[in-house]
Amino acid sequence: MSAPGAAARPTPALRFASEELKGDREIVLGAVQNYGGALRFASRELKADREIVLTAVQNDGCAIMFASKELKGDPFVKALARRDVEFFCEYLKNMGDFNCK
Repeated sequence: MSAPGAAARPTPALRFASEELKGDREIVLGAVQNYGGALRFASRELKADREIVLTAVQNDGCAIMFASKELKGDPFVKALARRDVEFFCEYLKNMGDFNCK
């Protein structure tokens, strides 16, 4: 899980991968296990894959931004992202169902 002010992470190799590799479930799962933000570069189909999204969000709460609309609304996915409350407060507030205190 990331922390506010944490050092920037390296660009994931998935960013430079072919579209075929960005759609390969095992490759994307491995990428998000190492860096949740790699979800950004996954295929649309894999951004809607619950296991991949949960793995990414568990690794880095910011990854919720790259999940499919459906999974952004998933209560468990949101709960994982909420663990990083300081970082996500404004994002979740904009989703309309999270009250930042």
